[in-house]
Amino acid sequence: MKTTRGRRPETDRVSDAKTAREPLVDLGLFKLRAYDGALTANLMMNLAFGGLSYLLVLWLQNVRGYGAVEAGLLMLPSTLGIFLFIPQGSRLDSRRGGRIPVLVGLFVLAVGLAVLGFLSADSTLWLLAAGLLVIGIGLGVLSTPISNTAVGDVPIDFAGAAAGVFKMSSMVGGALGVAVLSALTRGFSAGATEDALRNAGLSAADVDTARNALVGSASFQDAIAQLPPDLGRSVTTAVADGFSDGIADALLVTGGIVLAALIVVRFLWPGRTERGAAAVAENPVAKN
Repeated sequence: MKTTRGRRPETDRVSDAKTAREPLVDLGLFKLRAYDGALTANLMMNLAFGGLSYLLVLWLQNVRGYGAVEAGLLMLPSTLGIFLFIPQGSRLDSRRGGRIPVLVGLFVLAVGLAVLGFLSADSTLWLLAAGLLVIGIGLGVLSTPISNTAVGDVPIDFAGAAAGVFKMSSMVGGALGVAVLSALTRGFSAGATEDALRNAGLSAADVDTARNALVGSASFQDAIAQLPPDLGRSVTTAVADGFSDGIADALLVTGGIVLAALIVVRFLWPGRTERGAAAVAENPVAKN
């Protein structure tokens, strides 16, 4: 195998991870199906909530004109839903195992995202509050079961690595959520935004500046400053509508992704009666 001087082939590194006495992460951890299910659900939970929180705060500030503190307060329904339903998720976990509440929580999360898919520039804040409350309920139901499974239901030999990988999936999920949902929103809103700017007669440079700026920002206002007031307001309204529709479409797509993850978790995660036996059967260390 051809390698560069001073570097080892990737196949050797994977082989080391499989055979080392004390690897950083024992790959046997990922043979535990319940853990894989919890990890998938945790990644999706953070992807969805991290991305939607970022976009909705931008929407509240740049489209609806609220300040940073007001925008943060308007996101509180999700927090309320989480706090109210964390105990319900914990009770379900104790009675039925983690799998059922996680599946229910993912479904409710997808429903909440679908509600926010009806968002528009002039939507009532009650629609926003309802969608966030439903999302918070879903997150509350599944939060405790995935944590208990990922940290408490793994063999003791894997406990440290399991907790570290679980935490890493939370951070990766949040970062991916911001990146993916922002890209989706930009893609869905780009056509309407560019058409409105070009039809207003702006120069190519001003169109490029306004297209890459948030509606309501100083850069956007500078780009359309040359327009007559009435035309400027019309362009701002059109771009705000496009941005709002882009967010709504991105949230609908995210709801579909959550449903797809639900199906994956459904087949990954064994039922409660299989969980303890599967952990031992799939972990050679636990047998000894």
